Amino acid sequence: MSTPAVNVLSLHTSPLAQPGAGDAGGMNVFVLQSALALAATGARVNVFTRSRAAWSRSPAAGVFVYGVPAGGDRHLSKEQLAEAVPEFAAALLSHADFDARAPLHSHYWLSGAAAALVRRRHPGPWVHTMHTTAARKHRHSPGVPLEQPRASAEASIAATADALTANTPADREELLVDFGLPAHRVSVVSPGIDTQVFTPEGERAAWPLSCQGPRLLFAGRIQPYKGPQVAISALGLLARHGIGGTLVLLGDRSGAGAQDPAALAAAAGVGARVLSLPPVPPR
Repeated sequence: MSTPAVNVLSLHTSPLAQPGAGDAGGMNVFVLQSALALAATGARVNVFTRSRAAWSRSPAAGVFVYGVPAGGDRHLSKEQLAEAVPEFAAALLSHADFDARAPLHSHYWLSGAAAALVRRRHPGPWVHTMHTTAARKHRHSPGVPLEQPRASAEASIAATADALTANTPADREELLVDFGLPAHRVSVVSPGIDTQVFTPEGERAAWPLSCQGPRLLFAGRIQPYKGPQVAISALGLLARHGIGGTLVLLGDRSGAGAQDPAALAAAAGVGARVLSLPPVPPR
């Protein structure tokens, strides 16, 4: 009996990228860890991501990550990547390691748009994970305009994929309401914790700041949508009430409107209590 295969599309970011840098974050961890879990059941998991040149890597037995050239030999922002979707989909169809008969799992709307094109040629099982949507971002951040091309693409993906997954029950409810889906079309697949890495008895890093009071940690990309400014404001509020404390930010500045945490900390009167460090691997 041949090894069952699963095709995973993560067009805009590689699961091998360092979370907290560039466009890499929680989705990268989710894609990689779910691929490792599938491989542990005996499946061969082929993950395809957009790149400037062809490459392949195997981070663990049964998991293979392939760089698929699309969009030319240049950096493309997340906003520009939509123009590379047709080329990415066409490259998949001719890729030696893409099994057109295998189930397809796409992540984020750009991968979903590519999956929709692939499925026109090969109508196999297709599961999609939105992670976030244009409608949700607009609803929870009223000042953010609705990304209409993305919203239209997401509505089409929701209508045509065989199933959607959600990270939480609240996530599921928003998908059902926003896209008018029947309940059976969306299943909750909750992210877990790698207990081989994160344990109460595990190693603890030394806190890099010497100050009494609460210790606050922010791990993620430094951009307004992720909320590092909220952590800095909270530390400033504690200081105004005579409560000491420190904040460590793990992550790089990312995307349009990225803020300078040092300037924010100085403005909040806690410049000496905030330390910015680059992102780190889990081990």
